[in-house]
Amino acid sequence: MTPLIIGIIVAVLLTGIRIAQEYQRGVVFRLGRFIEMKDVELPEAMQQVMAMQAEAIREKRARIIKAEAELEASKKLGDAAEQMANNPVAVELRRMQMVTEVGFLTQY
Repeated sequence: MTPLIIGIIVAVLLTGIRIAQEYQRGVVFRLGRFIEMKDVELPEAMQQVMAMQAEAIREKRARIIKAEAELEASKKLGDAAEQMANNPVAVELRRMQMVTEVGFLTQY
């Protein structure tokens, strides 16, 4: 009886090893292309992509800041135009100021 039990145990272990090898082959087959990517030199390409992304983010922020500044300037110009429209003396004072500035700039 003992040799029969030992034979069954050996057969089960050998079958288990075969199944483990098949499982390992399946994993390598399924994930092999991802494992192989580690061997490829990616740091330079990754750095370039990260640099391009950072540059795009900086450009986006710069455009947003510029647009906000233009919006604020247009609001202030609108307010100034409204004040000048309500006060004709302000228009005359602004005209005289511009003439003075032009005269000052032509001296140099």
